[in-house]
Amino acid sequence: MTTKTTHTPGPWELTIDDNGHGDIVAGSLKVCSVGYVGLFPVAQADARLIASSPALLAAFKNASRALTALDPLARHHDATLLDNALSQAEGGTQPF
Repeated sequence: MTTKTTHTPGPWELTIDDNGHGDIVAGSLKVCSVGYVGLFPVAQADARLIASSPALLAAFKNASRALTALDPLARHHDATLLDNALSQAEGGTQPF
């Protein structure tokens, strides 16, 4: 049995303190710590991607619904990819 847990609502943002330590926050709530990203452009890019997760999840949900509305048969391929990614993001099974 899979238990579905919801994530902290967005928007999330990356904050970096004076020492270069980064946190992902939602308002005043720390979602997670992402370590020392201040001097590492790749680490900052990864942290920004994490921070964009709630917005990306919402966009994927909208795209999946829109694709189904436009062409129910399209779900066989493109929407299935979206649904698999959504399932992974929401803690479901990962059929990849």
